[in-house]
Amino acid sequence: MSFSRRRIGSFILLSVAVVCAGIAMRAWPPPGGDVVPKEPANAPPATDEPNVAQLPVTTEDMGYPLLMILNDARVQDELAVARSQREQFNRVAQAYLLKSGEIQAAALHASQSPTVPDPSRHEIEAKRAAALREFGRAAMDVLTPRQRRRLDQILFQLRSIDIFSEEPFLAALDLSEEQRDRWTAVRTATAAQMKGLRVDLVNHKIDRTTYEEKVHQGLVVADSAVETTLTSEQRAKIARWRGRPITFGRMHLRLVLRGEPQMARN
Repeated sequence: MSFSRRRIGSFILLSVAVVCAGIAMRAWPPPGGDVVPKEPANAPPATDEPNVAQLPVTTEDMGYPLLMILNDARVQDELAVARSQREQFNRVAQAYLLKSGEIQAAALHASQSPTVPDPSRHEIEAKRAAALREFGRAAMDVLTPRQRRRLDQILFQLRSIDIFSEEPFLAALDLSEEQRDRWTAVRTATAAQMKGLRVDLVNHKIDRTTYEEKVHQGLVVADSAVETTLTSEQRAKIARWRGRPITFGRMHLRLVLRGEPQMARN
C-alpha cells in the first residue's frame, strides 16, 4: 500500500504528538504541593451568599463544557481562584489537548491501515466529548466546595431564559400550566430575536459590540418577563439559584482552549 508524502509527513507529526501526550499524561495529576487547601464538604456558604440553593441538576448537566468554563478568565475572576488553581486548570487543559491529539492520531492511523476499521466522524467526536467530560471533572476537583456552589450560580445566570425549557427546573418551581405557557411564549419570542441579531451580525449590519449589547438587553428583558409570572416563593427560589449577579453574559465567554476550535456561545 502506497502513501503520499503529505500523508506520511502528517502521520509522523501526529505520532510524535502521541509520544509527547504519553509523557504528559504520565505526569498527570500534578504534584500536590500547590494545591489549594480544601474546605470541609459541609462548609457553610460564603457570607455574602447566605441563601444558596442546590440546583435540581448536576453542574455537569448545566450545558457548558466545564473544562472550558473553568479556563475562562471572567469565570476564574468571579470564582476568585488562586494563582495555583489557575495553573492547575491550565495543566488539566493541556492534558486534555494532548489526549485529543492522541484520539486524532489514532483515527488517522486507522484510516491509513488496511486492517484497522476506519472510525466514523461520530465515533471520533464521541471519544473527544468523553475526554472533555473526564478532564472537566478533573478541573472541578480543583475547586473548593464554596467555589463549586458559586459556579452553579454562574452557570444558572449564563443559561438565562434557556434554563426554563428544562423539566427539572420547571418541576422544582411547581409551575402552573398557565405559567408554563407564558414561559414558552417568552422563550420562543426571545429565540426569534436572538436569531435575527445573529443574522444582522453575519450580514455586517451590526458590529460585535452592538450585537453583544443587544443580546444582553434581550435576555434581561426576557428574564424580567418571566419573573412577572412568578409567585414570591418561586422568585425567592430562583434568587437562591442565581446568587449574586455576575457582570458578564454568555456572549462574552471565550470557550476555547489553545489548539482547539472555538465553541459556539449562543
